[in-house]
Amino acid sequence: MRSLVSARRTLLFHASAVVALAWLPLSAGAQRPPGPLDDATVLRPGVIRLDAILGSWTADQRYGLNTPGRRNGSLEPLAADYSVEDLGAVQLPALAAAEQRIRALASQPAFVLSLGKPIVTSVVNAVTMPIALDIGIAPRLMIGVVVPYVKTRNAIGFDFNPMGTEGNVGLNPSLVAGAARATNTAFRDQVTSAAASLRARLDFCSANPGSGSCPALESNRAAAEALIVESRGFRDQIESVYGSDTATSPAPFVPRAVSPAQTAIEARATAMNNLYRSLLGLAPDANPIAARPFGAQTPLTAAQAQAQFTDPDSPLGLGLDAFRLVERSHIGDIEATVKFLVLDTFGDSATRFGVRTAVGAAYRFATGQEDDPDDIFDIATGDGQSDIELRTAVDLQIARRLTTSLRARYTIQLADEVVARIPGSTTDIFPPAFSAQLVERDLGDIVEIDAVPRYSVSRHFSLIAHYLFRRKSEDRFRGTFTIPGAVTGFGEVALDATTLQRETAATEHRIGAGFTFSMSQGRGQGGLRWPFEISYLHGQTIRGSGGNQPKWT
Repeated sequence: MRSLVSARRTLLFHASAVVALAWLPLSAGAQRPPGPLDDATVLRPGVIRLDAILGSWTADQRYGLNTPGRRNGSLEPLAADYSVEDLGAVQLPALAAAEQRIRALASQPAFVLSLGKPIVTSVVNAVTMPIALDIGIAPRLMIGVVVPYVKTRNAIGFDFNPMGTEGNVGLNPSLVAGAARATNTAFRDQVTSAAASLRARLDFCSANPGSGSCPALESNRAAAEALIVESRGFRDQIESVYGSDTATSPAPFVPRAVSPAQTAIEARATAMNNLYRSLLGLAPDANPIAARPFGAQTPLTAAQAQAQFTDPDSPLGLGLDAFRLVERSHIGDIEATVKFLVLDTFGDSATRFGVRTAVGAAYRFATGQEDDPDDIFDIATGDGQSDIELRTAVDLQIARRLTTSLRARYTIQLADEVVARIPGSTTDIFPPAFSAQLVERDLGDIVEIDAVPRYSVSRHFSLIAHYLFRRKSEDRFRGTFTIPGAVTGFGEVALDATTLQRETAATEHRIGAGFTFSMSQGRGQGGLRWPFEISYLHGQTIRGSGGNQPKWT
C-alpha cells in the first residue's frame, strides 16, 4: 500500500526564513547570491556558514490519474481513493463470503453487499527546520552537513453513511441485542417445529393413506418433502448468518430492514409459512412460522466503521490505526555534502557578465522516521532508505543588479527492504493485516531542474523568483507471497508486491517568489562582525501528473 504522501524531499517552503551566519568575511569574488536556495558559491578555506531554514507546506489536493469522471492531471481531493460510493467485497475481500451467503438466502444472484459510503478528507501540513553547516576546506572545495528536524501533521476527517440511508447491510443486532437473538431463535424453533409436524403427518399418512386429509397430502407428497428439506436448509443458513441463542459466530453484517435483500428473505419465510399452513391443513389465520430474521435497523455509523477497521479481531481483518489526526516529530534524513568550484569569473572587473559553475554530491542517510504500514495516513519524516545525489549549479551575472542560478540534481534512491501492506488488486484500498510483508524496494530516481533569478533592489534588499521542474520515476517492488486460507479466513490469497508500484511516478512544476534582506558584508568592508541574511519565499505547485502528486502550497 503506497503512502498517502511521500515525505522525502520537502523542497517547497510555503513560508521560509533563512538565517546565514559567516564566521569570516567573504571577499567580493566569492560573494554568494542572496536567497535561501543553493547556488554555485564555494566558501573560501576557513570560512564557515550556518544556515537555519524554517519552512512549512500544506496540501489537500493532488493531480489525479485514471479517476472515473475526471481528466488525467486534474485536481482531486488528496484522499480521493478512500471515498467510494459503495464499500463492499471489491474493496474488502473478507466480505465476499458474506455477500455469497446473503445472495443464497435472498435468492438474488446479483446482490452486491455494501457497507455504505465512507467519506475521508485529508489536509497535510509539515514544518521543517534544516540546520546546514558549510565549511571551506580548500580554495575550490567545500563540505557540509544538513540536519533537518521535521514535524508532520495529517488532519483526517472521517465519516460513514452521512445521510443515514447508504448501504444495504449493517451490524448484526444479535451480536449485542437480546431481542434480536430471541427473534432469530423463535424463527429457528418455529421452522423446526413446522418441519417436524409435517414430517410426522407424512409418516402417519404413509401408514394410513385414506385417513382424514391424508389423500390430499399424499397427492402433494413431493412438494411436502421438498418443503421440509428447503426450510431446514433455509433455517440453518439463517441461523449461521443472523444468529440465535446457540449460534457462536454469526455474520457481523446482515441485510438492513426494508432493504431489497431483507425483503426477499422475509418473502421466502412468508412463502414457507403459507405452504406449511396449507399442507398441514391449518386455519387461514394460523402462522406456523410467524417470526422473521431480525435485520439491521440502521446503517453502519462512523464509530462502528472505525471499530471494524481498527479492531485486529474484526472479521474484516484490517487492524489499522484509527482514522484521526496524525502527527509526527522527528529528525529527518541527515545528509553530508561536498561541492567543487569549477569556474568563477564573478570577480573579473573587465566584464559585466559573470559565470560561476560548481559540481557537487550528497549522501543522504536514512535517519528519518519511516512510514508505518498499519497507519495509512501518517506522513513519515523519511523514507527509511539512503540516497546518493549528484548536483551542478551555474550562477550567471546578467547585469549589475540581476543574477540567475540554474541548478540540476539527480537523486539515486538506493534499494532496500521494507515491510509494506500489499494490495491484492487495484481496488483493494484497505489491505488487510496479513498483507504486511517484507518486500524488496527500489524507490524511483528523481531529476530536478530549476532556475532562481535574483534582482538586487539595493545593497541589502533583493527580490527572488523560482521555477522548479521535478520528475520522479516509478518505484520498483519485488516479492510474491501465498497466504493460506487458515490465515486469511476466507481462502488462499496470492500477493504480488508489484501492485505497490501503481501511481508512484510523478512530475511537478512549481513556482515561487520572495525577498531577501542581507547584511553579508564583513568587518573589513564596514559591515557586521557576524553577517546574516533573512529570506522569505512563497511557492506552490502549478501543474503535476502521476496520480499521487500533491498540489503543494
